[in-house]
Amino acid sequence: MVIPTATIFQVLVFQVAWGCRSLLSLDQHLRLAPFQKLFACKRKSVVSDSTLRRSLEGWYWDGTD
Repeated sequence: MVIPTATIFQVLVFQVAWGCRSLLSLDQHLRLAPFQKLFACKRKSVVSDSTLRRSLEGWYWDGTD
């Protein structure tokens, strides 16, 4: 199942608001029922820490061409 880019972006924004200092901590929050309901998710987790890490690898830019 494909996770929408918008969901990944929202989760990363909420990471700061929720005070999650790591992707693992964020993953643990996203496995709780209230967060699954917030994102209308029927899976075990809205998005896993490993999926977030893979997504962020594609977005990284070190400033060189």
